[in-house]
Amino acid sequence: MPLDQLSVGLAYLKTANQLAPDKRLRVSVLSFAGADVQSDCGVNLSTSRIDDDAARCGYLFLLGGPDLPPDQQNHLGRVARSQLRAGRVLGAVEAALIPLARTGLLCGLDVAASSSVLSALQEQFPDISPASNDSHASGAIWSAGSGFSLLNLLSKTTSDTLTPQEQPRLNRKFLSYRPNFGRCIACAHDVAQVDDGFTGDIVVDKAIELFRNNLEEPLQINSIAEEVGISVRQLERKFVTATGLTPKAYYLEERLEKAHAIVRCTNLTLAEVALASGFGSYATLSQKYKQRFGQTPACERARMSAPGFET
Repeated sequence: MPLDQLSVGLAYLKTANQLAPDKRLRVSVLSFAGADVQSDCGVNLSTSRIDDDAARCGYLFLLGGPDLPPDQQNHLGRVARSQLRAGRVLGAVEAALIPLARTGLLCGLDVAASSSVLSALQEQFPDISPASNDSHASGAIWSAGSGFSLLNLLSKTTSDTLTPQEQPRLNRKFLSYRPNFGRCIACAHDVAQVDDGFTGDIVVDKAIELFRNNLEEPLQINSIAEEVGISVRQLERKFVTATGLTPKAYYLEERLEKAHAIVRCTNLTLAEVALASGFGSYATLSQKYKQRFGQTPACERARMSAPGFET
């Protein structure tokens, strides 16, 4: 389970409840086991057991990996169909789309996901088509790609709860946290400023997507180069030309931007923030974070909790 998507999603809904306390959303984290489950980076999460009457949920979002044991795959099919029969929304994020596709419920639909997940889907299920955006709603079935795309879907769930003034306030707090490099403070290089962080170079953009899909467990640069089909030296030259950064520096920048968003948007412990953004320890994260943002994560948390602070 991707910890960043889950934790930021829960924080988004918690903030919505704070903005509209008279119309609170009830949120539960469910799993097939109904006990502690482990995130991708090794953090244990407490959950309740998902069962066949989960269709009582107005919105049910699936997060997780591409493969389930046969009993859980069958269980997913029952739960998903119950949800849709009840007229409720069923959502799936990134790799969780693959087991959902095995239920047959995505046949003929457009779905949003990263290119690697879309490739895996189309290889196994050629009648599933890619959506044009990183989040998509096909009737009662919603989908989203990697990163914080889930928040685009969650903003739809709160539209009936919040006033026209409150919804933009909530979105400004969360939906703006996307990589947006203008000038990199850490290395003083000018970087191509593109809304989605991509450059127009097919090889570089494929590498960036691999970076973003592997932030909790970072890949080696030589593995990235092998995946995109060029040498490490060629990848370095392309990156410097397209972004002003080496692949290693760009990858670090992505992970620090992710850590920055999690620090500001969630209540995860700082040790968990380090794990969720691919740093082996909080000490390593703290050092790099201060170089990039001018203060440690602990100092930023303290500043945010000070009276009168507004995001």
